[in-house]
Amino acid sequence: MDHYSSLVDAPRKTLYAGEAQAAVFGAGFADGLKDVEILPAELLTFRGADGTLFHARLLKPAGFDASKKYAAVVQVYGGPGAQAVRDQWRGADWDQVLAHEGFVVWQMDNRGSAGRGHAFEKPLLGRFGKVELADQIEGVRQLVGMGFVDAARVGMNGWSYGGYMTLQAMLNGGGVFRAGISGAPVTDYRHYDTIYTERYLGLPQQNEEGYAASAVVKDAGKLAGKLLLIHNFSDDNVLFQNMMRMTDALQQAGKQYEFLLYPQKAHGVTGTAKRHMQQAMTDFLKRSLKGE
Repeated sequence: MDHYSSLVDAPRKTLYAGEAQAAVFGAGFADGLKDVEILPAELLTFRGADGTLFHARLLKPAGFDASKKYAAVVQVYGGPGAQAVRDQWRGADWDQVLAHEGFVVWQMDNRGSAGRGHAFEKPLLGRFGKVELADQIEGVRQLVGMGFVDAARVGMNGWSYGGYMTLQAMLNGGGVFRAGISGAPVTDYRHYDTIYTERYLGLPQQNEEGYAASAVVKDAGKLAGKLLLIHNFSDDNVLFQNMMRMTDALQQAGKQYEFLLYPQKAHGVTGTAKRHMQQAMTDFLKRSLKGE
């Protein structure tokens, strides 16, 4: 069974019997989207200040005019064990909604991401948040340098490790990001599962400094910009304890934020609630980055 898709080719599966093609599945997948305008995305490469090669995905807004300055949304995961930038079909996803609402959408794989070998992933060993954020800021500089993004209207969105990265950006990003949506973030890795955390940070008693430096709760007072927090109350992966500590820290620091709570017992928001969430996220970005 051969599985294939690309940024411009809808998914299809081909069953082979020896050398012969026996059946093709999904050939009509794109027919269901014939009334939907799927804006084309681009895969780009660029080098950081130290020469590191990065891969990125760029989606320009509907009716793109290179002479204009657009608000931009940085989509982020950023953690080890995952690769976000791929030549694969995405279809009519939320990024397409944002592009049709007039946003530039940008995504890059910072150091620590999978798919680039051990040397590319290793910089996260012992400390989360610092290297990844520095790379994401380099990505924003690259994006703004293209000439059609307003540097004062850049936001970030991420879930799970991406939610953690969004908090890092909003608390320690030096004002680069005007707004952020942080979904289900780990706010202190002393409160996350050991099989994942200890693989990269080691044992807490052997790396107290790394655990403390990786936590974002302590940085709540540095919040600059608009922040939307989202979490499932019964999240069985990133426990709600992480969000409770973060919101308490923000309140103690006198920092304002917005918050969406969902009652699902899962790490991700699904079903009707997901549509509710994405509408709220879209409205937040339009309000925070475009003044709408």
